[in-house]
Amino acid sequence: MAQTFKKLRALFFAILFFTSQTLYDFEGDKLDAHIKETLKIWNAPGLAIGIIKEGRIVFLKGYGLCEIGKPETINATTTFRIASVSKTIAAGLLTTFVQEGSLQWKDKIIDHLPELKTQNNTSLNTMTLKHVLSNSTGFPRHTYTHLLDQNTPYKKIITKLGDVKPICDLGQCHTYQNVIFSLSGHIAETLSNQNYETLLETRIFQPLDMQNASCSCAAFKASPNKAMPHKKIKDGSYKALPYNCRYYDVGSAAGVNASAADMLKWLKEFLSDHPILFTKSTINYMTQPHIETPDEIKRWNTQWRIARVKRADYGLGWRLFDYSGTPFIYHGGALQGYTACLGMLPKQKIGIVVLTNSGSSFIADTIMATFIDSVLDLKAIHYNAIRKKQLNKML
Repeated sequence: MAQTFKKLRALFFAILFFTSQTLYDFEGDKLDAHIKETLKIWNAPGLAIGIIKEGRIVFLKGYGLCEIGKPETINATTTFRIASVSKTIAAGLLTTFVQEGSLQWKDKIIDHLPELKTQNNTSLNTMTLKHVLSNSTGFPRHTYTHLLDQNTPYKKIITKLGDVKPICDLGQCHTYQNVIFSLSGHIAETLSNQNYETLLETRIFQPLDMQNASCSCAAFKASPNKAMPHKKIKDGSYKALPYNCRYYDVGSAAGVNASAADMLKWLKEFLSDHPILFTKSTINYMTQPHIETPDEIKRWNTQWRIARVKRADYGLGWRLFDYSGTPFIYHGGALQGYTACLGMLPKQKIGIVVLTNSGSSFIADTIMATFIDSVLDLKAIHYNAIRKKQLNKML
């Protein structure tokens, strides 16, 4: 008994030392204070955040409420909708088919979805999987996204793609998409004769032990620990919204549900020297530039991009930034009262995820950017104060 106690005591202090050391390295107390301050400034309901370094979790915590007016609090395993961060997972899923040899990046979409072939749209007829996953199809930005908002079924929307006039040639400009991006998931279903939800479960979530991840409205509804969406109202406070099932129809673009703990496992796969699902070469291919995205530097409401990003590109389901001279791999998302951001510093083997149940992507982004600035030892920028000033000018 005494020997067992000694072993347990040694293990306890080893864990305590490891936790203190890793949080000290990342100035965990300062990060914790900044998160609490940011939530207070914007009256936001809550968020979950996770940080990984060299394959180990160094920060994982929930803040605030799952739903304003109710007692349940957010923790590391609380499920959120991760919106367009789902695109990173879609690219990963399609990569598994490429590695197996049943698919190639240069495959034409109509070779797998012949029903889309048209007589009057050369771009659609010659569009490849690489064009779809890099958002370089040349179709107008957010083609038919408004129909998703009107609850038009995806299968009906894609019958209209032949009517769309491109604004540039294939591979020549970046135009962000949801409907067209989701052709990737449609191809995966056709190749496997399985639905997208099952494919993610068997090929991504189970192998990586992403226990709270799913890709359906029913799964989200059934989750006992989920964050509800919120929107900001006129007095500056937040109001809870009923969740709805929009965008699950385009699961590869915006349909994944996951917790911060789940997304750290996803980040670990990309940062690991020994990934489970992918080869190092396919990870490099997903996260290398395929199309430049200069407009992403100049968004007025993303001060960190204006201040830090020197060049912006899109890979396959990932945004790629030159962050003050350091490679930064990123994707964000916002959807009906949820926001998410996912980022990696590959040279430092550091990853971060921030998930919120508020409608403002600024909150997740400013916490992420403040952390990245600290890691890279850059001069502090007070993003909250800058945003407040911008909003005051608009009044």
